[in-house]
Amino acid sequence: MGVITAVTATESLELRQYKTVWTNLRLPAYKLINEIQRERLVSAQLLKNAATKTALATQRTRTDAARESFRQLSSNSKDRSEEIRKQVDAVNTAIDRLDAIRGEIDTGLSDRLHTVESFNAMIDTLFGLHRRVALIDDIPIYEQSRVVIDMGYAKELLTREQAIGLGTLEPAERRLFTQIVGNRRFLLDQGLAELDPELRDPPRWPSSPRPPTSGCG
Repeated sequence: MGVITAVTATESLELRQYKTVWTNLRLPAYKLINEIQRERLVSAQLLKNAATKTALATQRTRTDAARESFRQLSSNSKDRSEEIRKQVDAVNTAIDRLDAIRGEIDTGLSDRLHTVESFNAMIDTLFGLHRRVALIDDIPIYEQSRVVIDMGYAKELLTREQAIGLGTLEPAERRLFTQIVGNRRFLLDQGLAELDPELRDPPRWPSSPRPPTSGCG
C-alpha cells in the first residue's frame, strides 16, 4: 500500500509540474510565436506596399500583449531548472530586440530579407525553449513531444515562405525561400513517419507559395 501511495504521489507531482510548465511557459510561448508570425508577415507586406501602417500598428499591439504575458507568466515559474531559466532569459533577450527591429522598419533602414530574418531569430529562440521544456523522463512521451514540436516548426517554416515569397524575389530571397522549402518538407516527411498512428491525421498541409518567376535573375 505504501508503494502504491508513493507512486501515486510521484505521478501527481509530475502532473502538477507539467501543468505549471504548460501554463507558465509553453502556452504563452506558443501564443507569442503566433503573434510574431503575424507581425512578420504584415511587416513584410508593408515593405512590399501590400499592407497599411494601421494594420501593422494593430498587430504590434497584439504582439506586445503576448510578449508581456509571456514575461509575466514565465517569471511565475519558480521550480524551473537552471537550463530552462537560461533559455527563458535567452527568449527575453531576443524579444527585447523587437523594438529595434520595428525602428529599422519604420525608418526605412531594413529591407524585407533582413526584417524576416530578424523575426526568424526570435522565433527560433522560442522553439529552443519548447525543446528544452520537452525533456522529460518518459522516453516514448518525450519522443512524440519532440516530433510534435518539429511539426510545429514545419508550420513556422511555411509562414516564413509566405513572408519571403511576396512579389518579385531578389536572388538572396530566392535562395532563402528554396532553403526553407527544403527544410520544411524534410521535417514534415520525417515527423509524419515518426508520429504514433493515433496522432497522425491525414496530412492536410497547405502547399507552399510559389516564388514569382519574373525579375528574379
